[in-house]
Amino acid sequence: MCNASFFKTRFILLLVLCGACVTDVPEFEMKFQNKMLILGYIGTHGEAAQVSIMRSVPIDAKEKSYELVSDANVTLVEINAVHETAKYPMSFDGFYYKTETPLVAKSEFQYQLEVQTANKTYKSHAFSLNNQPPAVDFNQTESFDATYKRLEITVTEHLGKFSYITQSILGDVNGFDFFQAMKDYRYKDKKFRNESSFTETIDYNAQHTIKVRGFVIQIPHKVDEFFRQWDAQTFSNEDSEDFFGQMFRVNPGSLKNNFKSDNGANAEEIIGVFFPTYSFIKDF
Repeated sequence: MCNASFFKTRFILLLVLCGACVTDVPEFEMKFQNKMLILGYIGTHGEAAQVSIMRSVPIDAKEKSYELVSDANVTLVEINAVHETAKYPMSFDGFYYKTETPLVAKSEFQYQLEVQTANKTYKSHAFSLNNQPPAVDFNQTESFDATYKRLEITVTEHLGKFSYITQSILGDVNGFDFFQAMKDYRYKDKKFRNESSFTETIDYNAQHTIKVRGFVIQIPHKVDEFFRQWDAQTFSNEDSEDFFGQMFRVNPGSLKNNFKSDNGANAEEIIGVFFPTYSFIKDF
């Protein structure tokens, strides 16, 4: 009896210790090592359509939990009213996938993105611009100090209320950067605005800046929930330095996507959206 009690006690102790070991395994390693982030748009500001693609990986020696995907086949698809398609291949430029020529999204077409990896093909939902763009005004003025300039971006809506992302880029420009704009809290949630217009004010040191570019991206209603959830996740996460890693550490399904697998099923492993949007730029 004594031996049986002794071995039973050891068995219970082993279970407790093993349970403690399991809690030490990083949650990322167990749940999120197969995620892929696809984020992009085709705008109306007359530049190339742009897509970023990353995949989650086991944390390496540099503690990076993600890597750029440079070997996917990415195609922008334009669909007319009778379902005929025009396809625009997108090539990797070191960070983004871009169309070879500038494109302008038009309200009479639908747009979707096709992404083919080694194992799967994904397609975003196809949809169009809304019928009426907002009015956007860029104005450069003097700031609080003679060495500074102020960029004022004013957005006025004529059709419903939308969310927006604004951004200013100093120096060399390589396209709109969703990630930096969200990190800098430039997302303007329609739910927290009471007016049909808003003004974003950005001050910058004009002596050290060769040029500045202002961006405005309207967020369509169909993908607004993704950005609202992303914004909430960013705001609540203290580890802001590992910004990309945040996207892969969220619970499965908590960031929506508008992609389907080639069999028509929801692509649960995808984070991100692709969409046509009203977009505006101004260089100073």
